[in-house]
Amino acid sequence: TLAGDSNYNGATSSAYAFRISPASLPTVTFTAPASLTYSGTAKAYTAEATGPNSLTLTYTGRGATIYSNTVAPKNVGDYRVTATTSDGNYSGSQAEDFAITAKGLTGSFVAGNKVYDGNTTATVTSRSLSGVVTNDVVSLTGGTATFANKNVGEGKIVTLADASLTGTDAGNYSLSSVATTTADITALAITGSFTAANKVYDGNTTATVTARNLSGALTNDVVSLTGGTATFADKNVGAGKTVTLTGARDRKSTRLNSSHANISYAVFCLKKK
Repeated sequence: TLAGDSNYNGATSSAYAFRISPASLPTVTFTAPASLTYSGTAKAYTAEATGPNSLTLTYTGRGATIYSNTVAPKNVGDYRVTATTSDGNYSGSQAEDFAITAKGLTGSFVAGNKVYDGNTTATVTSRSLSGVVTNDVVSLTGGTATFANKNVGEGKIVTLADASLTGTDAGNYSLSSVATTTADITALAITGSFTAANKVYDGNTTATVTARNLSGALTNDVVSLTGGTATFADKNVGAGKTVTLTGARDRKSTRLNSSHANISYAVFCLKKK
């Protein structure tokens, strides 16, 4: 309106409309949580900006990760956190990308003892994991267990290769390593047999072995029966007398069958006087 000048009619007035537009959202400083490794808890960011009276954070998935919420995610995946404000004096948004990575676990297992079978295969009797978050469902599965070598021995090292994780929460973990274990390979029991020679009575029980054999040894294994002392049941003349061989050895556990042989009469001459 006009006032203070009699040359103009102050009864009239004019007005001009204008609008104050919101300013762009100032630079937002995002602060990540202490760790972005899976822990079973939400990975919440904080954000600050000079000017707006408050900021709202929204989390969305990236790539193959499907997620959209104002609550921070906890599972392994690729994400984006976006800051906006309800302060009408500012507009726009700012974002930062982040990823929650898998937690590494250590596996262990128990292997069963076995009887020598000519190979290194081992049997897993139980598996376990160290480091799983309470109430998470994840377990160790699969893999091939092997002894260090095929030979008989106690406390032999066994390794488990190509094991993996399974369970509804397995995607939040990675298998860092699987500890070795130990188990025994015991000797395979086989049966030995032998042939003893007949002899002429000589006043003692000693017998002579003419051949030895083994039954039950594995194909392609090089093993033979050797040594030992063969004896008749007694020193006296007789047919089909039992002969035993003691102290014979092989590289496995051997049970020996007895043999039979004859002791014939000694021949002697009488001279006339």
